[in-house]
Amino acid sequence: MTAALQAPGEGADTLPVRMPNMQALRAFEAVARAGSFTQAAEELYLTQSAVTYQIRNLEDYLGVALFQRLPRGIRLTPAGEAIRRDVTSGLALIGRSLGAAASCRERPAARG
Repeated sequence: MTAALQAPGEGADTLPVRMPNMQALRAFEAVARAGSFTQAAEELYLTQSAVTYQIRNLEDYLGVALFQRLPRGIRLTPAGEAIRRDVTSGLALIGRSLGAAASCRERPAARG
């Protein structure tokens, strides 16, 4: 979380007491990248209403709107812009870490 949205008493290397749902963060990243709730839903194999629900939960958690709903689409609010890069980087880091952990599984010895 960026300093602008950091809860009091939270440092850069500490986790907040309560974290938002990972699905909400994935939905936010997909909507921010796609610029569309519908396209994000298709990418995540969810319904549009499920993605909207996740975004609303994340906005409720943060206490701020992340997207401006426009007649023809959406736009990130300043708060959404503030967390977009960190959320994207964080999810990528988690993905890389999980991939590295999976590659540490014991492999059967090659027969020769």
